[in-house]
Amino acid sequence: MACLAVFALSYLPVAHADFKETNSFIAVADIHFDPFHACKPNAPCPLVAELNQADASQWTKIFEKYDTGAVSTYDSDTNYPLLKSSLIAVNQQVVKTSPKFVLIVGDFIGHEYKDKYETYVHDNSPVDYQNFVKKTFQFLQQQMQKTFGNIPIYITIGNNDTYDGDYIMVPKGKFFNDMTSIWLPLLRKNTGTFKKTFPIAGYYSVTPASEPRLRIIVLNSILFMEQAKSPSTDEAAKKQLIWLKSQLNYAEKAKQKVLLVTHVPVGIDSFKTAKGSRGNIVSFWLPNYTKEFLKLIKQYQPVVSGMVSGHIHMDIFQVLKSGPNPVFNTSVPSISPVFGNNPGFKVYNYAPGSLMLQDYTTFYLDEGRSRPKWKLEYSFNNAYDSNCKTCDLITDSQKFNTDITKKYYSLSSEKVKFAKEHWLPYIWCGIKNITVNDYQTCLHN
Repeated sequence: MACLAVFALSYLPVAHADFKETNSFIAVADIHFDPFHACKPNAPCPLVAELNQADASQWTKIFEKYDTGAVSTYDSDTNYPLLKSSLIAVNQQVVKTSPKFVLIVGDFIGHEYKDKYETYVHDNSPVDYQNFVKKTFQFLQQQMQKTFGNIPIYITIGNNDTYDGDYIMVPKGKFFNDMTSIWLPLLRKNTGTFKKTFPIAGYYSVTPASEPRLRIIVLNSILFMEQAKSPSTDEAAKKQLIWLKSQLNYAEKAKQKVLLVTHVPVGIDSFKTAKGSRGNIVSFWLPNYTKEFLKLIKQYQPVVSGMVSGHIHMDIFQVLKSGPNPVFNTSVPSISPVFGNNPGFKVYNYAPGSLMLQDYTTFYLDEGRSRPKWKLEYSFNNAYDSNCKTCDLITDSQKFNTDITKKYYSLSSEKVKFAKEHWLPYIWCGIKNITVNDYQTCLHN
């Protein structure tokens, strides 16, 4: 893949969906920051050498010295120019929409982070590596601070966000303790249960100062996955579900609405299922945790205004069947273009009265062009029901069609091959079928 020759920061178009009498929030996911991107293979890397010795507050100056090329493109994680470009684009929407809060939905650091660190630093000390990871998070925290100012920022733990390797979670470990101190200032006035429950295993709830009737519940769904399974994570996962029920119950009694946020969504991993040669259906979460979660959703469905997740890197949504009124889960696309998708983020709109999710708008960087520019791709309501001015996401999700879903899945990227007809049944069935049995029935039909 040829490198892009020009790094251009462009302003987003003025046109956007008509969001009268709505409040907004912004969601960013799967940044997968890669500070090693500018290093040359099999050669000393002065960039990383200086980063390793410097305080995180000096990292921007070092990147501006060494990493001034093009934004990273398809099949790569996010380099400094792409991070910078993304945050400028997001900031433009902050100015335009005045969001009540911001969600960063997990996976801050790049893939194979430890391997790259050891390659370019020639150091396999666990302590030194942890210090570098900690400084990476401090740097990213500082970038978020500059981008969002005094707007509350609520973070979610992703599977790459550890000291110990992909999916390896250590409840009550050093990572959660360090992240508590790093991210606490970004929550602003109301910190909810963050100081109490985040150090346990990365989950918490908070009520934004500007939205006293809204409770945001952030889950660490990595604990629910097979890849993270261990005696300690199993115990932590069960305690998290007990805690979740207590939070939903509290919100119900307090007449609050709940916005659920998690990195890995519940349901079926359509991509892995379609690629598998044995015909096995692959769930994101272990079946027992999926079952218990869906039971809670059904019991407290009137309380839940919606759900936001990441991890997939693509733009997709789910309809969780939970009784007469389903719950809408929307996946935030990634900043990282590592899987062939264009980078993107979302601006969500919700009703000030009901606090229900009404619409979202997706913005993306068109990496297929020699001079990539950030663009508005679509708003959900305009795409699926352009004549409706007051519909919510659940209403419009009943009207989607395969052509539109396929187009928006990869953020208009022609690089993504698995969104074509062969893959479509797997993706399609994953939207409304969360359990293995329901998904299997859908595929057979």
